[in-house]
Amino acid sequence: MKTAPIDVRRGEGVAMARIFITYNRRNLEAVTALARDLEDAGHHVWFDQAVAGGHRWWESILAQVRGCDLFVFTLTPDSLESLACRQELDYAVRLHKTILPILLSENVPVGLLPRPLDEIQFVDYRRPDRRTAFALTRAITSLPAPQPLPDPLPEPPPVPASYLNTLRERIERIETLDAREQKALVFEIKKHLRDDRAPDEAQALCLRLKQREDLLAMVAEEIDAILAELPAVAGGAHPAPERGPQGGSVPAAAEAPDPTPDAEEAGDDPIAVYEVADEAPRILQRVLQHQERWSLEIDPKNSIVVRCDTSSTPPMITAQADFRDDVWGSKRKALKALGWKINDHGLTKGLAGGALLYATGGVGALALLNGTVRDYLMGCDAARSWPVTKSKRGLVTVAGDLQRALEGIAPGGTVTAKRQDDGPDEPGPS
Repeated sequence: MKTAPIDVRRGEGVAMARIFITYNRRNLEAVTALARDLEDAGHHVWFDQAVAGGHRWWESILAQVRGCDLFVFTLTPDSLESLACRQELDYAVRLHKTILPILLSENVPVGLLPRPLDEIQFVDYRRPDRRTAFALTRAITSLPAPQPLPDPLPEPPPVPASYLNTLRERIERIETLDAREQKALVFEIKKHLRDDRAPDEAQALCLRLKQREDLLAMVAEEIDAILAELPAVAGGAHPAPERGPQGGSVPAAAEAPDPTPDAEEAGDDPIAVYEVADEAPRILQRVLQHQERWSLEIDPKNSIVVRCDTSSTPPMITAQADFRDDVWGSKRKALKALGWKINDHGLTKGLAGGALLYATGGVGALALLNGTVRDYLMGCDAARSWPVTKSKRGLVTVAGDLQRALEGIAPGGTVTAKRQDDGPDEPGPS
């Protein structure tokens, strides 16, 4: 994705920067709010919820570090203890990146920060308001211009062994997992929990492992035991899929038994965007079986509505995304790359917004516009359809596509699933 080059010069207006944020996932809510504030100020922001899985995941992160204009280190107890955050910081230093620490949490020993963070003035963003937003803008505009990458590039750091993304990649592999591999995965998930790591990550991995067709019954029972012992986490307590005779998941869709009443309340608790693929098949069942319409809402300005269009031939599962874009149009570009049809009026709004920003002296003026005007200019929508399928794999495919679209809209966000009505909806775009 192309973005405008940074234009950071001391004392010369608002900077437009490509910003990389390093953080610990336990601080996701605060980091997401920070990212939105930076995007509202006209910056392009990236943090690692957009990708997942082993070496490819780590290589994507390092590529973003190399391409950023500004490297933001979030100061929290969790990020200071994170091996991955320290490796990303070390790599940024060796790449001669401009670094800005931002304080997001209490209980941070600011007088004992490690090098080079102890040599850099940080921005206190623990209580975001208009004053702190302007302080953050001033800090960014006063930074020196970025330096070119060294030639040759320094040796990249290895994949952090403490991350569970390598487990996710192994779980999602296409090849058959034998008994030894399945047991090894369960052992590593248990070790993750014994080390007092985030239980929501272990829960997501357990649910993904249970979706495998080749899962052995004895391994599925171990996973059930893990899930039963997990406390309620940010995404809510997710019931595990039922097992078939060989231990695999019961096929979802029309052949599956009618969902339990609890499925109607699937959206009571928010779930992380990266877990949507685990939860969406249950919602899609209801969309198909009961002609219901469901909204996957990130916030009132960013959501995807899913329904079944029985007027088309063949019947289709359709999704309508309504979202608030950033000034770069990166969300619209992300959805277009995933095969979504972007409505023309969204582009018109984007062009009108760009003209207004140019006329008012730069993207920094966007933050000063009336909220209703800003929402109108940045509002976009897109649509996509899938043929109705009765296979479990078909619903899983649609669920994965919905997750990737939500990651394009808000990679670090959470989603609340809401049933919008009890009956069939009017036909929509095919």
